Amino acid sequence: MIETLDNLNVRIRNQMQDYHPVILKTLTLKENLISLIESVSSAFPQRSLKVSFDCPDTLFVAEPYDLLMYRLIKELLTNIYKHSDGTLAWITVSSEKDTVNLSVCDNGSGNPLNEKFETNSPLWHKGIFSIKEQISDLNGIMSISDNSPHGVRIDISFLMKGDVSYQYFVS
Repeated sequence: MIETLDNLNVRIRNQMQDYHPVILKTLTLKENLISLIESVSSAFPQRSLKVSFDCPDTLFVAEPYDLLMYRLIKELLTNIYKHSDGTLAWITVSSEKDTVNLSVCDNGSGNPLNEKFETNSPLWHKGIFSIKEQISDLNGIMSISDNSPHGVRIDISFLMKGDVSYQYFVS
């Protein structure tokens, strides 16, 4: 019974982390994202995937956009581990003034021109569809393209609205 409760406790904590990730205030956002990438990678020990992460040390993303960035990277990297046959993945994060840019790509054999990458239907991959909706709600841009010569590239860009970025924490 104790073992079952311990297992349930671990599963509940993992679910909580999925819904509201803990971003440690003692670490920079870049350090938190590196930790996330290592965590996702360790969840797929059977996969030989090298992940390159490019992010300025001084990256600043205001709350709650930092949580969104965390969730986006987690979902997109997990998708690469689950669905790509590639051996390399690249994640690039940057911000310019009030714009946040994220690029995630791999060198797999996926073809974004294939109908399975059609993002206009909720029947399509739920994670990517959810990301598209979230970015659209922010009046952001998400594009899925060919990562020439092989693989898929997802580029996301959205504005941080300083005047409303903390509205979710006020009430």
